[in-house]
This record gives sequence, structure tokens and C-alpha cells, in this order.
Amino acid sequence: MKRLILAALLLLAFACQRRDIVTEDKVQVTFDFAGAALPASRSVVGAAEDEINSLLMLFYENGSLLPGLTVSRTPGGSSHASATVTLDIGHDYEVIAFANVTLSEYPQYISEAMSLCYTCDGIGSWTANGIPMSAYKAIHAVYAMRPVQFMLVRLASRVDLSIDTSGLMHGSLSFSSIAVKQMNRCCPYFAEGSASAATGVCDGDLASASDLEGINASGAGYSTSFYLLENMQGDILGGNSNPDHKVPERVTAAGGNPGLCTFLEITGSYADRSGHLTGSDVKAHLFLGSDAVGNFDLARNRRYTVSLTITDNGCLRTDWKIDGNLDDSRVLRFTEPEYTVGKNASVSVPLQTNLSLAEGDYGYSVSGDTRYFTVTPAAGGFLVRTSSYVTSGQSVVITVRSWDGALVSSCTVRAFFQDGPKIVVDWDNDLYVGQSGTIRIVGISGNVDPSTISLRPVNSYARVEGYGYEWKVYALLAGSDVITAYVGSVAYGNIRVDFQLPLLKFTSKRIFLPLDCTPVECGPYFYRQDGTRLYKSDFDPELYESYLAFDIVRFHSFTQRGRYWDQCGSAGNPAVELTAGELPADPCTFRITDRTYRGKTIWENYDFEGNDVELETVRAVCRNPDPAIVDATATLYSSSVGPD
Repeated sequence: MKRLILAALLLLAFACQRRDIVTEDKVQVTFDFAGAALPASRSVVGAAEDEINSLLMLFYENGSLLPGLTVSRTPGGSSHASATVTLDIGHDYEVIAFANVTLSEYPQYISEAMSLCYTCDGIGSWTANGIPMSAYKAIHAVYAMRPVQFMLVRLASRVDLSIDTSGLMHGSLSFSSIAVKQMNRCCPYFAEGSASAATGVCDGDLASASDLEGINASGAGYSTSFYLLENMQGDILGGNSNPDHKVPERVTAAGGNPGLCTFLEITGSYADRSGHLTGSDVKAHLFLGSDAVGNFDLARNRRYTVSLTITDNGCLRTDWKIDGNLDDSRVLRFTEPEYTVGKNASVSVPLQTNLSLAEGDYGYSVSGDTRYFTVTPAAGGFLVRTSSYVTSGQSVVITVRSWDGALVSSCTVRAFFQDGPKIVVDWDNDLYVGQSGTIRIVGISGNVDPSTISLRPVNSYARVEGYGYEWKVYALLAGSDVITAYVGSVAYGNIRVDFQLPLLKFTSKRIFLPLDCTPVECGPYFYRQDGTRLYKSDFDPELYESYLAFDIVRFHSFTQRGRYWDQCGSAGNPAVELTAGELPADPCTFRITDRTYRGKTIWENYDFEGNDVELETVRAVCRNPDPAIVDATATLYSSSVGPD
């Protein structure tokens, strides 16, 4: 019995003690804060990623602020902070925390707090105050509550940029600035996703001086970091697979706003090895995002890696992504387009350049009959030597090209010598289209069969016809041609011929027709380039009809009407009659037709008072467009001369 009584007393004593603890209505709760740090990084932001310089805690119950529980701390740059707060047991609280920011006033309701935005005009305050962070947690206060862990979330993204310039084989690039452009300037503390898309932007982080020194010194994969507020612009270029298309015009075309998308701007100066291709303001622009093709999101507390490989050819671009702004003072050209050389002989081919072949500033290639020519780079250009097997007319083309392909020049070296017949040309090498000339071959030894002699044009500017020792060359198109003389299959010589276009002109731009109806021959005629007239006898008849035939197109004027009629041939002006020549390319005549109306003559119907009346415009148009002869135009006027 005593044992039962003792046990009952002990149980009662324990029950009393437990009842005393439960009736306690307060509990002290410790909150531990930490900033989630990424690996060590560099930028002009001097503060560490997880540095907590100031801490503000706000407590809400039933949606309303509890001012008495507000906690404000200055941890002084530590990566951890803690605070102890006395809470009512059994109550539910919503706790929000801000690090490294200052609120001008505290939101009275949790709904207001959750819609707050961090606003800035740059990152100038981040060095002293630290990177802005926030956190939210709902808790239920209980007895003997364990410490509450808060992981502060940075509102900023981090971009790690790695630049590799080891691919610069022909020049060097020195970086002077790397900057974040169009950073979001208003980021919600607690809302994420599309709610964090920028509606206003500002300049952001910069590469530090030490970073620029490191990039310029290493050249291969040096990395630096930048901090920038969250900006969730989304997959604007969904489906794109080409990084070169991630540019403003494509964003606009897809319905996005390129002015709200964050990008990096990289500035530097470039010079190729020659020192003659330079750019003091080379710029590169890179839109940021989760990929290089279509996405433009920069999420808070996320790390993004951007690898940029720069090559010489990349520096030559001129667009939004890379604008070289290069000045090119390089010289690379042959002094003459063509040289001739004999059999088993050599010729120097000068090259004007301020570039180095040995340094790879330019290269060269040789095409053509290369088995009979040896081309060797030499001081001032190239030395070309022919073999003893070369035949006259064979040639090679030397082409030089700058490393970037911007400068190209070619020169032809042609073997030219007389092993057989001598070629005589009996014109002065300035034929006009439609004309013909004669080529005579003289000095042929008696054992040459005339039927084995042939002349062949290289291009289509000429037509060659003949047999044996005499040949005709017909000019078909304007330009230069080379006619090669063969005996059998062996080329014995070349003739360069140049064909020009004749000029088609009326006798004058202003042609006056007398009122007495006298016909006026006004052309048009063909002229040489020096202005002297070409006559029909100067041309080959067949070519004259095929290439030089023209039509006359007339355009009536409506500048004056007769006093006694409204419509008379040329809409009221004195009627004009055209008399064409016998052949399509013959000159034509015009005259005013002697017309009367109501018994009145032309000069009675018109009071010219010394002023000429514009009758019509005439145009001569060549029927064959191939020679590209320019149309001739003239305006016909009435003469103020009346009848006798």
C-alpha cells in the first residue's frame, strides 16, 4: 500500500511540473542567417558574395506587421548572422529578412512586403553595402524550438566570363573595358519568374583593372565575374540555333524589346602584325541568358558561364555582335596586270606591298600552265622563269591575297615569242563594235601548209574568219580580247585587240523644224569616242544591221494648242512627220506637216510671237542590247520662222 501511495504522489508531482511548462506562453527562438556563396570571384564589386553588412527582420502575424519584433543588425561583413526573438508559443508568423539594403519605411502588411522591389541606378552601393539579399519563411512557435535556419538569397545573378584570345594568329587585341549594359534596375524581393522581367535598365558591373590586366596578359581562358540583378525576359528567340542571330533586330522581329535585355559590352583595340590593319575602338556585344541562342533569362542567385573565343577573322566583322571599326592602310597590288616572257627566260614581277609574306600577312597561289613556269618569291615581288618546253601563248596567273582576304591582286605572265610565222595587223587596235579589221600572216617558210594556220579568239568579244595568211576580225562587243595564232596545235603568237562602243547621237539635243514644212535630217549618227563621226562605210554591213540597227521612239508634247482646233495630230501642236531611212540604222528626217483647219494655216492658228513650241521628244534605241549602246535623245521644236 505504501508503495502505491508513493507512486501516486510521484505521478502527481510530475503532472504538476508538466502543467507549469505548458502554461509558459513565450519561447525564445534563434534565427541563423547565411549568404549562399559561390566560389571566389572578381569584379568592381568589392564586397564578397555572402557578405552580410546589414540585416533587417520583419515579423507578421495574421498579415500585419508586429513592430515590437523588428530586428535590425549590422554584422559587419560576416558571412553569417543570428538574432534571438521571443515569440508567443502556438502562434503562426511570417518572417521576411533583408540583407545589405535599406528600407525607407517598413510595410505594414505582408501583402505589401511581398510586392516590394529593390531599385537601383547601378551597383555603386554594393561595394560598401554588399549584394542585396532577401529571404522569407513561415514558422509556428512551439516550446523548446530549435534554431531556424535562413538562407539569404542574392537578388543578383553572377556571370563568369572566360575570354580566349589564343586564336589570334595575325594580330593582337588589348581589352580596355568589359561592362554590363542594360541591367535590370527594379527587382522584386520575393516574386520570381516573369515578374522579374526588367521594365527599366541601367549600367551595371565592370571588369576591374586587375581583371583587364589578367586578360591582356594571359590571352587563354582568363575568367572574371560580374554581378547583375535578376532579369527574366524569357525564350524570346525560341527555335533559334544560330548564335549570330541573337541580335537586337531578331529580338524586335520576334516581338521582344532588345532595350530591356541585359548584355555585355567588351571594348578594346586591335592591330594585326603588319601594324597597318588597326582598330582603336573594337566592340563586342553579347546578350546574356541561359543559352547562347534563344534565352534571355538571368535568374537570381544563379551562376552563368560565358566562354568567348576571339579570332582574327572575328575582329573583322561589322555588326552588332562584333564591330571591328578597323582602319586598313595595307597595300598589296601588282604594278602591272600582265607581263610577257620568252622561252627558257625569266621576268621580274613587281609587287607593291607593305606586308610580309614570311610573317603570313599575305599568301600567294599560281594557276594556269604551271608545269612550264617556275614562280619564286623574290625581293620586291616574284621571279617567273619559263622552261624550254613552253609554247608561245601559254601563261600562269599569280594571285596574292591578304590573310583576311580583303586585299586580292592578280598578274598574268604569258610566254610570247616567235618560233614560226610573223603576224602583221593592219589596223590601229581601236576597232569599234560593228567594224572589222584584217590580220595578215607573213614570213612563213615554204614548207608550212596554209591549211594548218588558224586564229582563235580567247573571249567572245571578237569573231575571226579566214584561211591561210589573211584573216578578218569582227568586233562584236566592247572589251579586250586576245587572238592566238596557231600552226597546227602549236601557238606561235598572240594579238591583243581592244573594241570600243560607238556613241549614238542626234545632230543636236534641240532640233528646230521650220514652219514651212521643210524636212530636217537629224540623225542619229554614230561617233567615235573623240567626237568624230563614223560613216556607214566604216562598218561591216552585216554587223551594222545586226548590232547597230535602232528604232525611233516618239513622245508627243502637249505644251500648246491651236486657236482653231483642239486635236490636230500631235494633240493640238503642229503635226510632225517622220521619214525613216531605207535601212533600220539609217538616219531619219522630220518635218512639220502643212495642215490647215477652217481655212487657216499653221502660222495663222498659232501666235508664236518669237517663242518656239515644243513638239515632241524622240529617242533612238538600239535593237540589240548586247553592245550596250546608250540611247540617243533629242527634243523637236517648231521654228519661229513663218511663211514667205
